[in-house]
Amino acid sequence: MICGLVEYEEKMVTEASLQMVTFGLNVAETSGDEFVALLIGAKETVALTEVLGKYGVEKVIEAGHENLNEYAPVAWASIISQLMKENSPHIVM
Repeated sequence: MICGLVEYEEKMVTEASLQMVTFGLNVAETSGDEFVALLIGAKETVALTEVLGKYGVEKVIEAGHENLNEYAPVAWASIISQLMKENSPHIVM
């Protein structure tokens, strides 16, 4: 599994994240691995999942909670750490 952390601002996926998604999908295709997008945040992750699907992302892990509205480094690190323990991704972007 190749995991890409998708950043967004004002309910829009950032350009840098879209570039990362494109790169991650290419690496996954070349290596025969699966690319999975990770969205951390509040309610708007559902709409963002639809946007990512238009770019070719087939699997999205959503870590949504009302308390994750703002950037919370400790909470985000905990979520990413848990993802790594449960899924053992080969690459995290």
